Amino acid sequence: MSFAALVALSSSIAGAQTSSPVIYAVIPDAAGQTITIEGSNFGSSQPRVMIDEIEVVVIASGQDHVVAQLPAAIVPGSYRIVVCKAPKYTVAAEFTATIGAVGSTGPPGPKGDAGNDGVNGATGATGPTGATGPTGAVGATGATGPQGATGPQGPTGATGAQGATGATGAQGPTGTTGAQGPTGATGPAGPTGPTGLQGANGPTGAQGPIGAAGAAGSSVSITPIVAGDPHCPNGGTMFTLNGAASYACNGGPRTICPDGFERRGAICIETQDHLATFTEAADFCNQIGAHLPSAAEMRAAIYASPSTSGGFAGDWVADNVAADQALYVADPNALNPIASASIFDSNYARCLIRIE
Repeated sequence: MSFAALVALSSSIAGAQTSSPVIYAVIPDAAGQTITIEGSNFGSSQPRVMIDEIEVVVIASGQDHVVAQLPAAIVPGSYRIVVCKAPKYTVAAEFTATIGAVGSTGPPGPKGDAGNDGVNGATGATGPTGATGPTGAVGATGATGPQGATGPQGPTGATGAQGATGATGAQGPTGTTGAQGPTGATGPAGPTGPTGLQGANGPTGAQGPIGAAGAAGSSVSITPIVAGDPHCPNGGTMFTLNGAASYACNGGPRTICPDGFERRGAICIETQDHLATFTEAADFCNQIGAHLPSAAEMRAAIYASPSTSGGFAGDWVADNVAADQALYVADPNALNPIASASIFDSNYARCLIRIE
């Protein structure tokens, strides 16, 4: 049911209820924002207020007053004010009020007297409870009769006698053995049977004699060469392997590193490794005016800069060049090259030039 229909229904029955709300006056405020509805029997709960079929917001309420918010777009004129009482909002009061500058508000009418509540009728007296009749006496229990005597058991009949077992008949004589028949022909050979289990391992033979010791390996001797030597005018190092001499000569005076070398302090070291034997690497370095570094020179290059190009940082191991191997030890720390070194199993080499 719509609210307008609810108001129409409530208006038809408002006069028949003594607690119906009554509107005495509707007073707009000076700012034209709210109205105060004065009356009676508005109820203790907040009622609903309609202005010309538009429900407005109730700001405050009591038994004899309701303050409601006026719509923002309301214009001066006469309006039908309806107050519906909580909680069911089926009881309402109506009032036609002038809102805005359309003449002065008439004086409020006199307040009507509230009707008196009817007197409740007296409650009738409760009649007396009837007396309870006496309970009849319980009759006496009759005596139990005596139990009759048990009759005697009849006699058991006799068991009949078992008949005698018949005698065993005599055994007949054994017949004579017949003559042996001829031997039959030999049948075909049967299939080969499965392979038998493997026998246990025999005892271990005696250990053979130890072979003769091999010949002693050769070693490389390293001899420094001073400046002025016909093989190395600027000085260098002579390496002797199996009677053959190789020379690692110092280059001439330099102030910068040539292409393909990186500077490490007073040393220029190649940026790429050579995969070669010790002798081949020494000869290659001599041809480009450089020489193979000694362990001390390699350490000096590493300490000047811990990592060389190509990802290697390490040290030469002079004791491991005896078999004509130019070995290079990689050590990421480069602080103690021998302690944590791992020797590459290939013949790596790098050439070195001193800056004078």
